[in-house]
Parts: sequence; structure tokens; C-alpha cells
Amino acid sequence: DLKGTRQRLIEATPATLSLEKLKVLKRHGIDRLTIGIEIMDKGLLARINRHNQTSQVVKYAYRWARQAGIKYINVDLVGGLPGQSRESFLKDVRFTLRLRPDAIHIFPYEEEELVIFYQMGKRITDADRRKRDEMCALADEEIIKDGYRAYRGESYLLNAEAANYQLLLRYRANGSLLGLGAKALAYIPGHYAYQNTQIEDYLNYTAKANHPLCVSGYPLDNRETRTNYIVNNIRGGMDTRLFHKIYGVRFNDAYAAEISILKNLDRWQEKGDMVRLRVSSDEEFRTYSKFFFSAEVVDKLKKKVRA
Repeated sequence: DLKGTRQRLIEATPATLSLEKLKVLKRHGIDRLTIGIEIMDKGLLARINRHNQTSQVVKYAYRWARQAGIKYINVDLVGGLPGQSRESFLKDVRFTLRLRPDAIHIFPYEEEELVIFYQMGKRITDADRRKRDEMCALADEEIIKDGYRAYRGESYLLNAEAANYQLLLRYRANGSLLGLGAKALAYIPGHYAYQNTQIEDYLNYTAKANHPLCVSGYPLDNRETRTNYIVNNIRGGMDTRLFHKIYGVRFNDAYAAEISILKNLDRWQEKGDMVRLRVSSDEEFRTYSKFFFSAEVVDKLKKKVRA
């Protein structure tokens, strides 16, 4: 029963969409669509086996979504991929601006285990990261110049109503998010929630359960609830003022010991009220984010995952 949900969102790659599918989604209450364009460079698309993603395919997917009546459309782009030039990335940005989606998310490339470039053994250097950041800054200028507004916790919006609650909840609302599908994100305040990331296991589970929700977890005490919020935000950047507003606790005081250790390891970054864990891969994130959880919770999580 999805009555009362604030937003119903689906994410898809352009080549997987059709007008018929989008009409079905609309009938079931989907009001937001994220089209994962990511890149448009033909050479890079070939390297990640997205041969069927052409500009025409993307344009049709976008047009069908509007035709089906999807209220808000977001487009995801990635900047700083291995082998991606500044000119190629800005060309993707301009292509997206011509589509005129309600929201645009620019994701700086990060080394994550599920990303095909990482699986191919591609690694980025500090020089690559500087180049990536410069590319994203140039994209920022172009998008804002074209009438979009930068929005904390999002990227760029034509209006505030286009905000994606999936991301916004981490920064302001601290509400619940239930992801349907293998690898989908789940976030439930007061609980540590997780899903099995193996597609075959997910399909087997949902076939037996006869429903698509496959979320496991366990309750957390007040401190560990705060810690769970931190871990869900700290990689991309967390606003300590909002943390204090939500929990009534000053972050720098409550986690002074953990912050000190991470600073000594050169894994901590602060800029005004924003703090961020400095990591370059999923493996590093898992290693250093554990500093915030108690040993008891880490041990409990290990046992749950193994089970």
C-alpha cells in the first residue's frame, strides 16, 4: 500500500524506456523519473557496452516521458570519467540543457565497486580528481546561466517542486525511503536498513515473498541513529547545522574523538558548516565510516549480512 507516500520515483536508462512502459508507471502513481544518461560520448559508451544509447534514443525517452504525463523529469550526468575530456563532458551538459528537464544532477566520478570502469581496473589520481572538479565547476556555470538554480542536497532545479525527495530527505526531512529492486537504497530513521545486492538472490526472495520489498535491518539507539544519519551523508558532504537542528546535538562536540582520528589520517575535510569524509572508493568508505559506529553495531551488522 503506497498511499500517503510523498514521492514515487523510478530510475531508468534511456534504452530501457518505452511509451507503453511509461504509461503503465504513470497509472501506478509514478510522478518522477530519473533518466540515467550519464554520458553521451560514443567512445566512452562503447567501453561500457551502452552501444544502444544514441542521442535519438535519449530524445525519444524524454519525449515519451512527457507524453505519458510524468510530472517531473531529472537527468543524471557523470563528470570526470576515465578518458572523458572537458569538451566531451560540456557537450553532454549542453545536450541535456536543450532537453530542458526539471532537474539535472551532476555526479563527480567516484571509484565504486559496481562501476564498470572500476571493475576494468581503471583508477584515478589526484590530478584526475582536480580535472574532474574543474569540469564540474564549468558545468555549474553553464547550467546556472541557462536558468537553473543550485540547490543543496540536489544539483540544479528549474523550481523547488522538482526536488528529489530521495536525496533531499538526507539533508532536511530525515524521512523514510523504501527502495524497490535489487541494489535499491533504503533509509529508515531509527533503524539500520540494508538490502541484498545480489540480483539473483533478490529475485529468488521476491518470488517467494510475492512482493518487491526486500529490506532487512534492526533498531538503533539514539546515538547510533544519529551515527546512521552521518554515515548516509558524510561521503557527499553533511551540513552540521542541519544535524544539530534534527538531533539537538552539536556534531563536532559529540564526535570529537572520531573527527580527531580521521583528521590525523588525512581523511577529513571541513568547509564552513559542511564536513566530508575524504575517500576515493567504496572500500575506503566502508573502512573509515566504521569509525562512527560502535564496535557492537559493526559486529551485529557483520552477523546479519553473513546470515
